Amino acid sequence: MQIISGTTDFLLQGASAVAIGKFDGMHRGHKALLSEILEAKKRGLQAVVFTFDPPPAVLFSGKAVKGLTTREEKRRLFRQIGIDVLIEFPLTFQTAAISPEDFLRVIVQEQIRAKLVAAGTDLSFGDRGLGDCKLLKARAEAYGYEVKIIDKVLVQNYEYFLMLAETKNISKAAEKLYVSHQCLSRYLKNLEDECGLMLFQRKPTLELTYAGTVLADSMREIQRIEQDTRRKLTDLKDGSTGEVRLGVTEGRLRIFLPGLIKAYQEMFPGVMLRAVSAPTKELLELLVDNKLDLVLGSPTDRVIHNLEYLTIMEEDLYLVVSDSLLQQYFPDSYPECKEKFFKGADIRLFQNVPFCAATKGYNSRSIIDEFLQTTNTTIRIIYEANQPDLLHLMTAHDYAASFSLSMYLPHIHSLNQSLAEGHKLNVFPIKGLSRKNPIFLIYRKGTYLPNYTKALIGLIQRQCTAYQEPLDQLLW
Repeated sequence: MQIISGTTDFLLQGASAVAIGKFDGMHRGHKALLSEILEAKKRGLQAVVFTFDPPPAVLFSGKAVKGLTTREEKRRLFRQIGIDVLIEFPLTFQTAAISPEDFLRVIVQEQIRAKLVAAGTDLSFGDRGLGDCKLLKARAEAYGYEVKIIDKVLVQNYEYFLMLAETKNISKAAEKLYVSHQCLSRYLKNLEDECGLMLFQRKPTLELTYAGTVLADSMREIQRIEQDTRRKLTDLKDGSTGEVRLGVTEGRLRIFLPGLIKAYQEMFPGVMLRAVSAPTKELLELLVDNKLDLVLGSPTDRVIHNLEYLTIMEEDLYLVVSDSLLQQYFPDSYPECKEKFFKGADIRLFQNVPFCAATKGYNSRSIIDEFLQTTNTTIRIIYEANQPDLLHLMTAHDYAASFSLSMYLPHIHSLNQSLAEGHKLNVFPIKGLSRKNPIFLIYRKGTYLPNYTKALIGLIQRQCTAYQEPLDQLLW
């Protein structure tokens, strides 16, 4: 097999059948293209593959994009199946700016001497990708070649469709995908033509039709299967490289994650652990959309049936009060009251004490609100926030009492190291409060979990076990 690489100055000897494409991996569309030009060898045409080096996505993004197959793997495959000439056309900003007309006349007709051109329906070439299958066909007679257009498999380039569904805008999707607006518009039109259905409503923004929603769900499933397959192959290779996308609520992220990352990197230095923080409901949406692999979170009011919920711990809720506030509101019994409260603090005794608490909807707030309603008790909440560590800082500055779930107690212990005597924080069990807060590790049902992901789950389980120790040990 002749390989022409790194030069635009070439001239083939003899007439050719050429397949034009990226050829990253060998899906059914690629195989159909190659079959066309290999069949043409029976007519005395040499089989030619024309591809760009680097791919357009790399040139226009300025970023390295890891392909499904390496250059060496592609060369070996083309050689094995009987390709006569492989052209790795050097793509630069100058060569990419060639007019579509000149691309067909100079490169396809004069240099490749094509008598047959095979391409996919998403073909784009020349300046700004304005050249397409329509132009290729329109110039066939003038330049003396036959055209074979291979319809793309329906789910091919599913990332295009899913990006359109996510951004609801062709220009924004094209920018993120590093393709032209024209190319993406043609892709959508061809896909709708192939389906015979409208997949998006166009105004005022792109909105999925029912048919589009069905297709998007199928494409996400295909994406998941592809990712699972890659993970399985990685595991088979050595299990030393990969990526885990973990979703954690913001408060737990700051408390829980630093120690977890350190321990995990010691186990798998080649695996990237990516953490995303958001409310649990948003994290679950990302998980369903295959944008996360695991979520560490508490229950929500919605159970999603295609997700697996693994209970890893059950947290207690505690009362947090500074020494200064105890002296102010319990002057007659301080400090003896502390010993009493350590055995269980009666929340009814704290009705005059100002409190800061989590925003309504968060689990710690739901637990205490339900308990207050059950005991017919009212407390004075003067401040709300979504960050538990911020609430504890408020308590440390003697502004208000607060509450804490088990996972945040080590943070309180650490905070106490910097506080002066008489201002330290006390943590008390709440008398009569039995409800616990379960913590789940959540992942998609049926998803393959690589060894490095299973190891992360085990590490999280062991780390969370430490938060179920007795109160005095947690604070130590």
